[in-house]
Amino acid sequence: VGPSYGSGTSGYNGILEILYLSPGQYNLTAYPNYYQNLLSNSTLVNVSVAKMSSAELILPIAGKFIGKITANSTPVFGAYVYVTGPVTGSYYTGIYGNYEITKLTTGTYNVTASPPPELNLTPVSKSVSIALGETKVLDIDLLAVSPAFVCGDVNGNKQVNLADIVYLVNY
Repeated sequence: VGPSYGSGTSGYNGILEILYLSPGQYNLTAYPNYYQNLLSNSTLVNVSVAKMSSAELILPIAGKFIGKITANSTPVFGAYVYVTGPVTGSYYTGIYGNYEITKLTTGTYNVTASPPPELNLTPVSKSVSIALGETKVLDIDLLAVSPAFVCGDVNGNKQVNLADIVYLVNY
């Protein structure tokens, strides 16, 4: 952003040239491509008449969580893993239960693994801190849902017996 506008894509060597800018102060921002675990970065650049201006931007390496989602040591296909914190991210596990969540800034995140709806498993959440450039392995074993039993005089015969047991699943 500045008195005029210019954009471009850097070459393999990382050099970008923007021509024909009006004199003034500009906010230069570089964005990594989608597949790199890097974060964007910005700097101010002053452009003068008949003078070349330059700036060096280093894109910081982001943090990432990698791991495997299992149930009793068996990989869970299709589990939904999501993180909330300074930034958010999500991923569906593949056939081997693996996931990878990238482009994380420094901070504390809540990482939740939720099973596919057809599995009788309970979601699990963990609070984890991460720093720039750090890769943290976080394997999560999902828990089987424990059935709950509630006893009482369900049929109104003033007795509590086997006829009154109500079996609750996922209640």
